[in-house]
Amino acid sequence: MPEVGYRRTQPPFASRLVSALRSALIAFGYLIIFVTLDKVAALLGTLPGAAAWYPPAGLHWPLLVFFGLAYAPVVWAAELISAVWVWSLPMPFWLSALVTLGVTLGYGLGAAWLKRDLKIDLRLQRLRDVAGFLLVALATTLGIALISAGELVVGGVIPLAEYPSAVFNWWVGDAIGVVIVTTFLLVHGPAWANERRQWKSRAMATVREAALQALPVFLTLWFIFGLRLTRDFHAFYLCFLPVIWAALRRGLPGVTTCILLTNVGAVVAVRIFSYELINPIDIQLFMLVVSATGLLLGAVVTERKEAQKALTQQAAETAALYRASARLLNSSGDLPGLALQIAQAVTEEFASAHCAVLMPVHESETALKAFAQAGKLPTPADMALPLSGPGLPVAAFNTGETVYAPDVSAASNYVSGNAFTRSELAVPLEVDSRVIGVLDLQSPEPDAFDERARRIVSAFAEHASLALENARLLEDVRV
Repeated sequence: MPEVGYRRTQPPFASRLVSALRSALIAFGYLIIFVTLDKVAALLGTLPGAAAWYPPAGLHWPLLVFFGLAYAPVVWAAELISAVWVWSLPMPFWLSALVTLGVTLGYGLGAAWLKRDLKIDLRLQRLRDVAGFLLVALATTLGIALISAGELVVGGVIPLAEYPSAVFNWWVGDAIGVVIVTTFLLVHGPAWANERRQWKSRAMATVREAALQALPVFLTLWFIFGLRLTRDFHAFYLCFLPVIWAALRRGLPGVTTCILLTNVGAVVAVRIFSYELINPIDIQLFMLVVSATGLLLGAVVTERKEAQKALTQQAAETAALYRASARLLNSSGDLPGLALQIAQAVTEEFASAHCAVLMPVHESETALKAFAQAGKLPTPADMALPLSGPGLPVAAFNTGETVYAPDVSAASNYVSGNAFTRSELAVPLEVDSRVIGVLDLQSPEPDAFDERARRIVSAFAEHASLALENARLLEDVRV
């Protein structure tokens, strides 16, 4: 039996150490970013002791959503440091700790509500997800404002008569921060992570797109604030124009960037031009309305674009499936030749880096052997996998179920055939509820086979199974 390779795994202690260092780095980085952004918000505040909107509030949910609720103590530490050092509010330390603890619990419960109860897709690709997010954001920030302002009243920091205005200012400021900053990070964060290897090729396109969005925002704000054509807030409705344009042009990715630029620009413009609004609350409410409107419109556009993309991709998949299946009809009819046609069809039509057709030579065989291979990854031609041993193809053959490992280093039953494979997909070849072999697809990229790829390969495997079984029957007849 040829040696099929081995996997090197990290020792448990080293793995725990790396995980602990990663968590510490995330926590430290978050504290630095939060406190720095909070200091900027304090400097740009348009109200005594409070900003027109509170951007740091928008950082909590991305941390808790992307990295887990275990980082809630980091949120509490960030809030407490900012309360004591940045804002220096006249209240005892115990009250600061109590208020910030309430804020942390509020955002933690909100994050759990988003992920577990409402089961919102936090990529915010659909109108339903955006509407649900806005509902949770407004409800969570309102609850935090009610409780936190109440604690300040009980602690004697603010009089009871100021409780309603304190609740409103706290709620609107936090709500704007969450609606703008959180949505921006939720929409763009996964895209940045997925495209980090291609950032050089996309850098110029990103800069051009950002400049294209920033220009109309700058011109609009300069027209409103710089020209001083009106002193009564009426011209601010013009901010809808760049937001609507961004939503129609690029959907949610564009509109989240645009509302972030609009709100930052508006706060800066108020400070630079000393714009005298009828009521400072007006700009807060308008920011919230513009942001929510832009997000809902962007969600509609994105949802339609995704639906159109899905239809186009489905048509392409159907065409690829037809071409791959048609190649089976042109086979010479012998089993090895047909297996090679199948492996080549998978690699060429479905963009797989490597495909092998694994089958027992005879029904009495106790191992899977490669009848044919095609692709770029070097794999031993005489490689055999015992049906009683490990291996993703073995698991697919024995269970009759598709087996997928997006990261083979984390798959306990992975058997290495080469040093380049990072993800593997094993699809059973089944005829009349009887498994006759396995299509084994491998890629040097992690998580290379998404749900659509797995579905179309499974559909092709049904055609391939019948063709292989017919070829086997013909060989038996000839013998």
